[in-house]
Amino acid sequence: MITGDSSTASEVKLDLIDKSFATALDEEAIRLGGITIFNVRVVGDPAIQRIAAIRYASKVTLVTLALDGSTVSSVDAGRELRDFIAPLEMWTALSLREQAEASVAGYTDLLVGALRSQGHVPG
Repeated sequence: MITGDSSTASEVKLDLIDKSFATALDEEAIRLGGITIFNVRVVGDPAIQRIAAIRYASKVTLVTLALDGSTVSSVDAGRELRDFIAPLEMWTALSLREQAEASVAGYTDLLVGALRSQGHVPG
């Protein structure tokens, strides 16, 4: 289950018992009538290993997977996070060849830093 700060984010639930993070995330996006707009690895962070986003009902919910591989949390992304989300969404839309040539590690770090400064990511 994902916990979040708003009623929308708290409606998001992932079953990681017998599914990968990516599979559970995509299934939840479908259940909500939305889409997964990105799901990227976070390298070198002391608290999280992946960050993803689901867009549905004109909202974006950010979802993080902790280093333990089972703790998931979420928060609805406000306007202040749009500039951090856009590069990751654009990277996901690239072909695999283009993704391999373009690193998003810096953008990922900026998004995680913004979430951490807002108190949504420990560390």
